[in-house]
Amino acid sequence: MYLTQHGEERIQGRTKMLTKDVLDIISNNAVVNLGSVGKYEYLLFYSPLDRISKIAVVAEDRQYLVSIWHRDYFLPAGVERPTDKHDKEARLALTKLLMSRVKIKPPGPKPLRLFEVKIEVEEDSEVVYEHDSGNIQAEDAELHSIWNLIKPQLASIASVITANQDKVRGRIRYWIILHESGTGKIIKRHLLAHWKVEQRLQTAY
Repeated sequence: MYLTQHGEERIQGRTKMLTKDVLDIISNNAVVNLGSVGKYEYLLFYSPLDRISKIAVVAEDRQYLVSIWHRDYFLPAGVERPTDKHDKEARLALTKLLMSRVKIKPPGPKPLRLFEVKIEVEEDSEVVYEHDSGNIQAEDAELHSIWNLIKPQLASIASVITANQDKVRGRIRYWIILHESGTGKIIKRHLLAHWKVEQRLQTAY
């Protein structure tokens, strides 16, 4: 879009916006067309610095910006007078233009945390077996995050218990305890019944 000297003077005198920003709004059609008379077209655009809409007078299929008018200027016959509805449309058009240029960076993966894992097997609330599974790295201490990492150890322990089911006299449950690596502080404890462990071992989760 080309700028006439008169148009540049009117941008500077009647808006607080930079000339390039006004031209950018018009060139990208973030405007409301109020109508045209002869070779002139009257476009309402929202000026965020002025907090009000302005009228751009353009010519030659919007190749030239001729002038900037206040929204309450007397308009030629055949051109709509700006209304509150027009103002809202002009503001929305500018918002859509600005939002289309916002680059939203997708969230990256969570950093992995280091946990020390201990598996305890209890029979009727009495611990009968303990297994140190060593260190694992996971996003968090939730069961869905660590399951595939401890699955081999649980499968091994559960298979022994299932094979000796006739010798088991009480209820078998598993405590999966996650400690903060280095400090030993307990971060999370998960309690699972033996049947639940067997069920989970049959699935991907």
